[in-house]
Formats: sequence, structure tokens, C-alpha cells
Amino acid sequence: MQNHMSLNDSFPVVGIGVSDVGGKAFKAFFKNMPDDCGMAFVIVGRHEMTVQILQEYISMPVLAVKDDMKIMPNHVFICPRDKDTGIVRGNFYLREPLSNPRKPLDYFFSTLAYDQGENAISIILSGISHDGALGSKEIKAQFGMVMVEDGGLACADSAGSSSVLELADFILPIEKMSDQLLVHNKWLQRRASRSMNEKLSKNSEILKRVLFIIQMHNSHDFSLYKKGTIYRRIESRMRVCHIQDIEEYVRYLQRNAAEVETLFKAILINVTRFFRDSEAFEVLENQVIPDLLADKPEGYNLRIWIPGCSSGEEVYSLAIIIQECMNKARKNMTLQIFATDIDEDAVLTARTGLYPLRIAEDIRPERLKRFFKLEENRYRISKEIRETIIFASHDLIKDPPFIKVDMISCRNLLIYFENSLQKRLSNLFHFSLLPNGILFLGPSESFGSNTNLYTVLNSKWKLYKRRDVISKLWANFLPNSSIITAAKARADFTSIVGSEKSGMINSIEKMLLENYTPPCFIVNEKGDIIYINGRSRKYFELATGEVSLNIATMVKEEMRYSLRAVLRQAAKTKEDITIEGVRVIINDEQVTLNFGVRPIEEPGTLQGLILVIFEEVNALPVDTPLSNIGDSSSNAVTRIDELENELKSTKVQLFRTIEEIELSYMETAAANEELHSANEELQSSNEEMETSREEMQSLYEEVVTVNNELQTKLNELAHSNDDMTNLLNSTEIAFIFLDSDLNIMRYTPLVPRLVNIIPSDVGRPLAHLVTKLRKTDIVCEAQRILETYGQIEKEVETLDGVWYLMRLTPYRTSENTVAGVVVSFVNISKLKALNVLNTELRDRRDYAFSIIEAIGFPLLVLDGDFKVLTANLDFYRVFQVTPLETEGTMLSQLSKGRWNTRELEEKITTIITEGISFRSFLVDYEFPGVGYKKIYLDAHRINSKKPSADLILVIFKTEN
Repeated sequence: MQNHMSLNDSFPVVGIGVSDVGGKAFKAFFKNMPDDCGMAFVIVGRHEMTVQILQEYISMPVLAVKDDMKIMPNHVFICPRDKDTGIVRGNFYLREPLSNPRKPLDYFFSTLAYDQGENAISIILSGISHDGALGSKEIKAQFGMVMVEDGGLACADSAGSSSVLELADFILPIEKMSDQLLVHNKWLQRRASRSMNEKLSKNSEILKRVLFIIQMHNSHDFSLYKKGTIYRRIESRMRVCHIQDIEEYVRYLQRNAAEVETLFKAILINVTRFFRDSEAFEVLENQVIPDLLADKPEGYNLRIWIPGCSSGEEVYSLAIIIQECMNKARKNMTLQIFATDIDEDAVLTARTGLYPLRIAEDIRPERLKRFFKLEENRYRISKEIRETIIFASHDLIKDPPFIKVDMISCRNLLIYFENSLQKRLSNLFHFSLLPNGILFLGPSESFGSNTNLYTVLNSKWKLYKRRDVISKLWANFLPNSSIITAAKARADFTSIVGSEKSGMINSIEKMLLENYTPPCFIVNEKGDIIYINGRSRKYFELATGEVSLNIATMVKEEMRYSLRAVLRQAAKTKEDITIEGVRVIINDEQVTLNFGVRPIEEPGTLQGLILVIFEEVNALPVDTPLSNIGDSSSNAVTRIDELENELKSTKVQLFRTIEEIELSYMETAAANEELHSANEELQSSNEEMETSREEMQSLYEEVVTVNNELQTKLNELAHSNDDMTNLLNSTEIAFIFLDSDLNIMRYTPLVPRLVNIIPSDVGRPLAHLVTKLRKTDIVCEAQRILETYGQIEKEVETLDGVWYLMRLTPYRTSENTVAGVVVSFVNISKLKALNVLNTELRDRRDYAFSIIEAIGFPLLVLDGDFKVLTANLDFYRVFQVTPLETEGTMLSQLSKGRWNTRELEEKITTIITEGISFRSFLVDYEFPGVGYKKIYLDAHRINSKKPSADLILVIFKTEN
């Protein structure tokens, strides 16, 4: 972060996000804040505060923000409600809102983070919901501080609010925030007293210990991350933990594994969103991806690698764009994206593909509708996109790369790496990409001098195309190792070699002092000079061409061939060899030399080296004038002797050379035989490998077949799962599936009506959740099921008076083993109401029957068709008939047709049609088994809600 102020002029800028906060809250916040605190406070958000109102509660000067106003310490600034406020180079600027709905906190906090760096502080007070989460994440990324009012977030179970709580350094009541701000300000002042280079230089060893602790904790090596970035993260954690000394913090890390994990997460803080840098994705969509797809054949498998995928927003963004480009180009291709990261929690979030509602601000409505599905107040990525991506935990530094990929998108990751690692990754990406493959980096990233490996497609948005050149193949990326491990190993080896070399020199000097005084050399078996003793420069001359320290190339030409031969012989035979009478021209004079080689057999560091000794002997020079010699004949004899000696020496050398040639020939023949044998073995191995290849090909075909079968089964399983989901949702039955430990495995959408449950509760024990049932313990009932393998049914009532039939049954697997409990709830409120109604009707019927029986006259109830519905006991007694003969029989058929008269039928019909009752209608008959009876009839209509269902009540009065 490049701060625009000097260290002496910089001061903390506190952004306070508010929503419907009154003056009393600000009074509590500024109560303990001195007027000369050295900080600036900016109030932003939806509020009703004015300068006049706020000035009543704060003793500091309060100003309304205006365009291009300079930020000053010891002042409070109020941002306008109707405009977005930002900061650039320490000055405010105002703009018209661009997003709908507005996000004034996110915008202000983001600009504050990039302008003020570690001096940026965000505080979120009560009433805030989604706004402020992204901006606070930006502040954390730039080493600033985040504070949240304890219990102040609205919708605390929302994704936006929960992410703010995770980012918060401190969650405090509003009245305690000022004390923490003062502590933080003092910490910033102490930190600014020394530069980062001074801190790194002083604490370099301690920093290595911290990195070692992290590596031991989770096997991830940060040694090639930028030290300044890591040190700032460490300082931030020290500030939160109230630790002043870094050594004390190291001891705290050693005792507290949770803090190691927290520091690890702090180093990997993820700042991303959908279609981040939208202009870059437009360039991809309109230019790069179409060109990439243009030359690909039908059925091609397009492979993409996205290292550092974070929580998956940019992965899905790229997948959406490529899918759209494929559809637009009408290319029948398959897409396969490998998205990797070392943060397993971030990978899990990406793999779930569930994001908060605020992502709608970054995605076009048509894309949101097509590629996302609204699910429980969050957006889930569509199955079409999700199935094209494989998420995995992968360390870009130490794990083998994905190869033969068409595109790599590695955005905003390289900025955290040192230059040496960036260069290595440049070669690695070049190796991974296919010819003309695309590399997509962040806008602040580049490979510097390694751009010769790539052609620049767009310099602003860092889009590159792979060039078909040879690169250094990531040689230091070793399996199951790291770059740092290899570097340390090389450093250790260098130090060991250096110490051994120092001991070797001491041993050589000691040996020479004890045994030799003439000029000599110590060489290895190859002839490379290790040590020179005495004045030996006159025996050497520099050869043209590449510089070498090999003694056979540096000595005078007259000795080269002989010396090379005896060195080879001495290295093989380990015997001393001496060459005598070698004539050499030194300083225009001929000198006779004897030189010998002696393998050193002393134990220790000198063993295997060879000692080469030069010794001058007396001899007449070749160009001596004859006038200086007394006897010419004697001189001739001497010259002949010298020539004979030289010839003899030449014969010896020739003989040795011939022996060496013969020996070399024999060795060559032996080597040739070995090579021939090795060639036969290689041919045999090649045949075996060919057989293995055919077997592997066959196995591959089998794997493909099995994979196709598995894919078919997977599709069938997905279809069955969809059927089951739709079945469960359509039955209006709430289901909870529990495992053998009574942890929640799955539940249907109706369950939240009965249990306080959210999607993140899957995997939690049911006992941790609060139910909405009266006097019902589901956990105890479920435990009984696991003990008895029986079934439980009981009626339960919710707190709001809704009745359910709760049924608990064992969860049985395909092997008929009990692996949990299934709890179902069927709404029986209507059935309960119906039962109550039936009971009420039954009571009313019994009441009516009791009244009928209490009447002291025979009585009939007829329907509209004159059919007998019921009669009382007096009717049966007086007319000597039975219920079987009476009920359901027409009136005209009773008593063998005695009631079948036209006059009576007309009277009763009049009752039905006109509702006119009649009384004392005389009828006299001779009734079978009863005798003559004179009867007076009273008839009345019993009205119902439906006229067609009206009844007739007939009362029979007989004369005694």
C-alpha cells in the first residue's frame, strides 16, 4: 500500500458506519475520546444527524463533507446522505450514487482502505445489515482495523453480517470503542517510528521461526511470500492479542494452535467478488475467449486452471462467460475447470456455491436469472455451471501443476510473492499451458523480465498468450518438497562444502611444509587445480578460448600431452610416475624439467587428490654458440647424448601412449559390449512397456466405460433425488433425517415451522436446536427409537396452536441396518377441527334425539321426498311397527299403505313448497294389529341452510 502522506503527517482515519443512530450513541462513543486524539472521524450511512445536532454531543469540531475537502485530524466529518463519499490522496470527493440499492459504507470503506492503508479503521454501529461487508474486507486486506458494535448488526444470521463478524478485530459495546481506538493509535505511532526494512532486518530470524511454526501446523510454506506483507499481518495479530514484543508473540503461537490458524487465515485474507474488474471480463468475453474457441474442433475438452480460487466468485464468473461464448459460437464442447487454493475453508465455500443476496449488484439480471437459483434467501449457482468445475486443495508452490490446459487465471495472487517465486511461476505456467494458451493475471501483476515467454494481448488487464519458446522447466519444484526446502538444502550444502574446503587447505599446507619445497600443484583426478605452491607461474601460459583451471590446459605446450597421460595413469594405478628431461622454452631460454605425479594416500579430506611436482635440472641449452665450447667434438658427443636421451624419453612416452590407447580400446570395447547388452535390455524393456501400454490402454477403455456407467447412474441418482425432493416438498409433510448420533443429516422446507433451523445447522446435533413444540422432547423420543428399533406416533402442538402428528421411525439402510432416525410431522389441524365438529354434531344429534324421545306423542321425521328418516319409540309402540320397517320407507308405504291418501300428500307437499304448517289434520284408519284409530296430525317444516335439504316433522295425536 502506497500511502500518500509521510509518516510524520499520517494519522488514523476512522470511518463510522451508522443507520438510524441517535445523538446519545455518539455521546457514548466520544465520551472518553480526548479532543487532541490525533484521529479523524467520518460518519457515513443513512442517518438524520446534522452538524448542529452532533455538535451538541461532541466537543471536537464537526464539519459537513464537501467535495475536495481535506481530511484533518481531531475533527468529525458528516457525509451527505444523498451522495457517495470517497477519499483520494487525503481529500474527500463526492459522486452521484451508481448502485441500486445504494452501498455507501462499502464504497467509502473501499476508498479509505486503498488511500490510507493501515491507517484506515472501519466501525459498524447498530442497524447495519448487508452494507459494509465488502468495504471492511478491503480494509483488512490493506492491514487496517475493523470494529463492530456488540449486538449491533441487523440480520446477524445473514451472510453479509456474519462475514463482517468474522473479519472484526474487536466486537465491543459502543462506550468501550474509544479506549480501544486510543490503544490502536499508540500502537500505530510506535510502529511508524521504524521503517519496515529496519524491522525485517532486526527480526528476520524471528520471522523465520513464525513461518516455521505455520509450516509445522499445516504444511504450507510462506518463505517466498513478501516479508513485509507477512510482517504486517503478524503486527495486526499482535495488536489484536495485545502483545507488544514479537518474541512474546512467537511464544504465544507455540502455545496456542488456534492463533496459528488465525494468523494463517489472516495471511490468506480473501478479497473477491463476481466479475471483479468488469471491464477485464468484457475483454475476455468479446475478444479473448472467442479467439480461443475459434480453432477448437467439435467435441473438444476445454481445460482451465484457476489457482488461488478463493471462495469461488471469479471461478464461476469465468465459467459463466465461457459457457455463454460456447453457446454463442454454437460449439459442441465440454468445459472442465480446475479451481484450487490452499485455504480449505474457502474451497469448501466455493464448492457449496451458495452466496448472499448482495451478489445481485455485481451480476447482470439476465445472468442472475439463468445461472442462479434463489434458495433460502441466498443464491445458489446452477447445476449447469457447477458440474463443469472441480474444486481442490492445492499448493501452487509445492504441488505438481495441472498440465495441458488452455487457460490459466491467476488473479491477485502473485502480488503476495517475491520476485524469485514469480519468475518460477512464470516458467511453471508456461509449462502448464498448451501452445497459444491464455494467461489471465490481476491488474497489478506482471512477470517483469520473463515476458519473453508470453505475447501481451492486453497490457491494462494483464492478458497474455503463451509463446512457443523453451523455458526453464520449474526445475526446483520437487515432488513432496518446496522451493524453500530445496534452497535451504543447497545453502546447507554450500556451507558444508565451504567448511570442508577450509579444512582441506589447512591439511594441504601442513603436508607441503612437512614434505615438499619445490614448486608443486594439488589437483583432483580430472586435473583441476586445487592448490598452488611456490613460484610456478613460469611453467604456465594461458590458452586461447574458454578459461579453465585444468592443469593440462595451462602448462606449457611441451608438457601438456605427457602430463595429461601421466595424470590419467596415476588416477587409475595410484602409483608415482616421473617424466625426466622435458625441454621447455621459458623466457626465451631452454630449460630441462623433471615432473612427477604422486597420488595422495593420506586419510581425510586429501584422499583422492594428486600432487604434481616440477623440478628444474641442469642441461646445456640448445642455442649455445659453438664459440663458447672448447672442444667441438666433445660438444658434438654431448649433443648426440642429449638427442638420444630425448629420443629415449619420446619412446617411453610413445610406449605409454600406445598402452593407454590399447587400454582405452579395450575399455571402449567393454563399454560397447555393455552398451550392446544395455540396448538389448532396453529393447526388452521397451517391449514390456509396449505391452504395459496396451494393458493401460485397455484399462483406460474399461475406466472410460465404467465412468460412463457411473455417469449414467449419477444422472439417474440425480433424477431420483429430484423426484424425492419434489415428493417430499409436495406432501406437505416435514421430515428431519438424523444419523445414529442424532445429528441432522437433512430436512425439508417445512421443518423451520417446527424447529429453529437454518442451512448451516446441517451436521449439528438436534439437541442444540430449539423447537416450537409444547411439552415435547424430540431428542428423547429419537433416543428411544435407536434403543428399541420401534415406532412412535403422537399428536403434538406448536406454540401457536397448530397440531401435528409426529411419527418417529428407524432410518434403515439398504443392508437393513439402523443408521439413524426419521422424524416426520403431518399437519392434522384440519382433522382436529373436523373431530371437534363431529363431536359437536354427535352431541347435537343426541340432544335432538333426547328431545324427540321426550315428546309424549308418536313422531316421524321425513325428508323432502316423504321418506322416513327417524321415528320415536311412541310411534313404534302405538302403530306396532319396527325400525327396520319404518326408517328409509316412504310414508305412503307405512302400515300397509294406510297413510297413502291424496289429501295427506297434498298437505305435506304444501309444507315443502310453501312452508305452511298444518295442525289437527284428522285421519281415521283401521290399522293392522292395532285396530281403529282416530288420529290428529300436526306437521311442521324444519329449515336447513339448503332448501332442498329441508325436513318435515309429523306429530301423531290419538284419541284415547
